[in-house]
Amino acid sequence: MKRKTNIALLFFSRTPKAEASAKSWFAPNHGPANLQLASTLFRQTQNLLEQSGMPVFHFHEGNQEGGSFGEKISHAFEAVFTKGFEAVIAVGNDTPELDNLDWDRVVDHLQQGRSVVGPTHRHGTYLIGLTKAAFDFHTFATLPWQTYGLFDAMAAYLNRQPKGFYSLAILHDINTLDDLKAVLESNGLSAYLKSFFRLLIGSLPDNPFNTQNLLSTGVTYQSPSLRAPPLPL
Repeated sequence: MKRKTNIALLFFSRTPKAEASAKSWFAPNHGPANLQLASTLFRQTQNLLEQSGMPVFHFHEGNQEGGSFGEKISHAFEAVFTKGFEAVIAVGNDTPELDNLDWDRVVDHLQQGRSVVGPTHRHGTYLIGLTKAAFDFHTFATLPWQTYGLFDAMAAYLNRQPKGFYSLAILHDINTLDDLKAVLESNGLSAYLKSFFRLLIGSLPDNPFNTQNLLSTGVTYQSPSLRAPPLPL
């Protein structure tokens, strides 16, 4: 990834404990599994961003400002732009395929003054790269966040800018158990995360996937430790 000091990374994510409480990927009685999944996704994204060579700013439930989601993420962008950066790339912690992203392409577009958006399968966004010129606090805050209309509204907003925006490949985000199943069946998941997801699901006594689904993804019914495999260096 290119080292560009005028671009910053915004890690907009709850801490693993808060994320595990907010999202129930598994049944309510599987709190440890929820926390293990949240912790692994958080650590994977954090490591990826820290290896970028760009400054990383983490905004979580302890330092976010505002009431609505839109206000919180808008305040976060504003805070980073105030530090003097010309572009900010924001990501969350629920996109396990993020390590396949062509970060150099994202940086190139931002350096040319063009914003970048990564859409999800449910028409949300997994990455938002904004130039300072494209950021308008009120408009950004009032987009239909956390709805199926977000990507289209974001596209309309950014297409009003002189250079428009660049759309990345569609990736999965993990908000539900069905999302986890879908990403396991995709080709974009790293071997490390695929192994971890299989181990985690296989460790649950009341496995949430039926036998046919487990066989199709290669998941076994063993009861391994919930400790994830070591992250690749």
